[in-house]
Amino acid sequence: MKEHKDIIFPKDFNIVALHLAYARSSLSKDMYKEGKSSYRGDKELLTSFKGLLCELIFREFIKDRSPKETLEFSPLVEHVDIGDIALPDLKISNKTWDIKYGGANSLNVNTKSHANKRPDFYSFIRFINMTKCCIFTFKSQDIDKWNLIDGNYGAPFFAKKMSSDGFISIEDEYLNKVKQELYQPSKGE
Repeated sequence: MKEHKDIIFPKDFNIVALHLAYARSSLSKDMYKEGKSSYRGDKELLTSFKGLLCELIFREFIKDRSPKETLEFSPLVEHVDIGDIALPDLKISNKTWDIKYGGANSLNVNTKSHANKRPDFYSFIRFINMTKCCIFTFKSQDIDKWNLIDGNYGAPFFAKKMSSDGFISIEDEYLNKVKQELYQPSKGE
């Protein structure tokens, strides 16, 4: 595991991620509907928001650290259903990454996604607050050694417990705070 501590990102990434999450959720409503294995229930917007915020942060982080490398990113929002095509979130040279949200006390990888994508690395973004995070990167084969858990809607996942000291979870309360800021611009605007 490799850890990058105290990564600062623009607070506006939260608002950009929310806008993109609305678009992604709208465009993928048929893909994640009830009865499908990818169904997310009433957490679709929140799940999209978390993933997009993590991807925005990681894009900013990695471009500054790999100035001479060719970086290839997957689209943040697909306008067509790509089905089960397993695109990596990032490709640097011949290495692939899957960028994940890391909760306050555990890191999770869906087993089906892990089998289909099989990236070289997973990078998890864990949040300290709305502008600071840490990034934890693991080799793909490390995930195979994590605990196997039965997940919501019958989707098993690999899980690694982490210390929650200093980390927050992005849940409905966090998302609602971002929504308030989106619809109530600061006094200077």
